[in-house]
Amino acid sequence: MAKLKQWWIDKCVGAKLALDSMLQDERGEVNIIAIILIVIVVIALVVIFRDAIKEVVTGLIDRIKEATASFEG
Repeated sequence: MAKLKQWWIDKCVGAKLALDSMLQDERGEVNIIAIILIVIVVIALVVIFRDAIKEVVTGLIDRIKEATASFEG
């Protein structure tokens, strides 16, 4: 029984140390900030080039409609 108790204490202490290490690790926070900044830049580019993007998408849709019109008969 003493061995089981010691094993349990060792596992609990190891889990606590692993959790503390994970909570103190700040590398993940930097990645989140980088992702947020990339999203902001992409949104800004979409707003700036909104009209050009709309023209490209409209042109692609028109080409697809023309290409599929021959299949419709």
